[in-house]
Amino acid sequence: MKPNAPLAVLALAAMAAMLTGCSNAVMDPKYERNPNPRQKYVVTAKIDGAPGPFKGASVNIRYKVGPSQECMPDAEPISGHSPTPDSFDIKPSVHRASETEYRFDVYLDAMASKDYFGKGICTWVIDYAALTLRPTGAPDEYSLAAFMSHAEIETELPISMYWQRKLYGTSRPHPQPVSESALKREEFAKYRDPDLSDTISVTLQAKELRP
Repeated sequence: MKPNAPLAVLALAAMAAMLTGCSNAVMDPKYERNPNPRQKYVVTAKIDGAPGPFKGASVNIRYKVGPSQECMPDAEPISGHSPTPDSFDIKPSVHRASETEYRFDVYLDAMASKDYFGKGICTWVIDYAALTLRPTGAPDEYSLAAFMSHAEIETELPISMYWQRKLYGTSRPHPQPVSESALKREEFAKYRDPDLSDTISVTLQAKELRP
């Protein structure tokens, strides 16, 4: 029996419509920076206990749509996830005040709040601000990273964290992980060692730059 061509065409069209309906996310949302940010904080990082200077320093600030994501496209009906990015990274410059002190700027309102998807205004929060230090600059060594949250920036309180000193200038045995994250005292005692005598400490503190 010959296949019914009109029915075959209709079946293919229905299948295409189903596949289209299963993918409703916007892959490239074209997020925009705020052209006139005002909520500026200066973060100071003070390093203590390092066996030597650091060859390089960089900062990455990740902004995330929030606290509500109702302005985002609906999740995929099958996976329950959306491939639409809900974050945007900004890499500000780092000022090296000395071998043991670094500073960088953070704007709470760096991203433009607007209707990106036709579902309402998307607002932003800082997911994290991460300072990464590279001891010697060797491509296979551990870099040391320290993270601050949105709330920790706003409180303006000093936050002390710790790395294992033995990691300074140490080559990674495997490609991953690339960096070692600094841990707060309680976390370091739980996951590393209760003794902090053989550590490198970093103290991060944000201060709002008021007009």
